[in-house]
Amino acid sequence: MAADGRITYERSVLKFEGAYRPQDINYVSWVVETVLLAKPTVLTLDFSDCTAAFPNSMLPLIASMAKLRLMEYTIYAVLPKNSNTKEWFNRNNWAHYLSPFQYSPSDDVSDRHLAVKQYTTIEEHSSILKDIIDIILRTVESPRSPIAALQWAISEVMDNVIMHSNSNAGGFVQLAIFQNTKKMAFCVADSGQGILASLRESYKALQSDKTAIEMAVRAGVTRNNDIGQGNGLSGSLHLALQTGGRFGIISGKAELLWQYREAEPIVFLDKQRFYGTVVDFQMPYDAEIDVAGILNASTNSPTFSNADYRPVDMIETGYLSDDGKSIRLRLADETIGFGTRLGGEQMRRKCRNLMNAEPDVPMILDWNGIQVIASSYADEFVGKMFVEMGPISFMSRIRNVNMMPFVKTLLDKAIMQRMRQIMPRFEE
Repeated sequence: MAADGRITYERSVLKFEGAYRPQDINYVSWVVETVLLAKPTVLTLDFSDCTAAFPNSMLPLIASMAKLRLMEYTIYAVLPKNSNTKEWFNRNNWAHYLSPFQYSPSDDVSDRHLAVKQYTTIEEHSSILKDIIDIILRTVESPRSPIAALQWAISEVMDNVIMHSNSNAGGFVQLAIFQNTKKMAFCVADSGQGILASLRESYKALQSDKTAIEMAVRAGVTRNNDIGQGNGLSGSLHLALQTGGRFGIISGKAELLWQYREAEPIVFLDKQRFYGTVVDFQMPYDAEIDVAGILNASTNSPTFSNADYRPVDMIETGYLSDDGKSIRLRLADETIGFGTRLGGEQMRRKCRNLMNAEPDVPMILDWNGIQVIASSYADEFVGKMFVEMGPISFMSRIRNVNMMPFVKTLLDKAIMQRMRQIMPRFEE
C-alpha cells in the first residue's frame, strides 16, 4: 500500500514528504494496523521532509499515536527541517502530542487558532470551549449567531467523545480560523470504539460503518437515550451545510463528506480501518444565521420552533451580568497579556463583538488586579476604541473600574492623545 510515494513505511519508520493531507489518513491507518499486527516496540514518525500539514490530517494521526502509546509502544517524532513548518508543529502542539516525552506542550496563545488540546473530562471540555470562544471574539469581527452556532456544534461533538467513544485517551480538538475565506473550522478526533460499535448497543443489526455514520447524523439516533438525545451530529451537520460550510466524519472503514449545495455526501468506502472517529466541521463567521430555524429543521422538534430561540452561549454565561444590565470584562482573566499593541488590538476587537452581541447595555472593563500595562496596549485598546466609537458613545457605553493609579494614568493619556487627534474633525 502506498500514498503516491509521498508517505512511506519501512523498518518501523513512517516518513512524510511534501504536504501531509487529509486524504493520507487512509495510508496512516494502514501503518497503524501493520504496527498492531507486527508489534514492534518503537515507531518513528519522520517529518523531516514534510512541508505542510493541516489540523484535519494531524488530529487523526495524534489520536492513533495516543492509542499506540497506551498499548506501550514508544513513539518518536522527527520534526520538519523547514523552520516555518517546524514552528507550526510546535505552536499547534502537534509535536507534543505525537511524542510527549520529546516535546513540551506549547504555551502559545495566538489568534486564528487553538493549539491541539486533549480532554477526558467535562471540566476539561468546558475549559477548552471557553478558550475557543475567546479566540474567536479576539480574532474576527463576527455576529453573535455564528459564534453561538459553532459553540453549540463543537460542544456537542466533544461531548460525544466523552459519552460514547470509550476512548482511554479521551479526545483531541483543534480550532482554526481562515480570515481569507471568512471560515472557522474545528476538528475532533478520538481513538475509541467508533460509531458502528457504539450504535450496535441499541441497533444490533447494523453491519457497516457507512450505515452507522448515516444513522448517527439522523436526529434522535443514539446508543443510549438515557445519556443523550442523538441530536448533536444531526444539528452540527445542518449548521455546517445550511450556512455554506462542510461536515465530514471518518469512522472505521468509511468516510462521509457533506458539502454545501450537494444533495448527497461524498462516500469513501473500502478504506483501511481507522480506530476511532474524526469529525471535521467548517462554517462561515461573517453573517447572521437563523440558528433556531436550522436546529429545528435538523431535529424536527418543537424545542427550537421559537423564532427567537438561540443556544445559551458563552457571551451570556461568561460576560453578561446576572441581571442582564451590563457586560463585564475582567481583564485579569485574559490570557494575551498587557504589553503589546497586538494584545490591545485583540481586546478592542473582543469588546466590539461583545457590545454588538448586547447592544443595549454598558460595557464594564474591570481592571482589578492589573498592576502594569504598556502605553502601546492602552492606546491600541482604549485609545483607538475611543476614536472608533466617538466621545459621546464611548463615555455613555464604556465604564473602566478598579484601576490602579498607574493604569488609570496610561488610559487617560491614551484617550487624551487620541482626542487631540480627532478634535479638528469636530471643529470644522
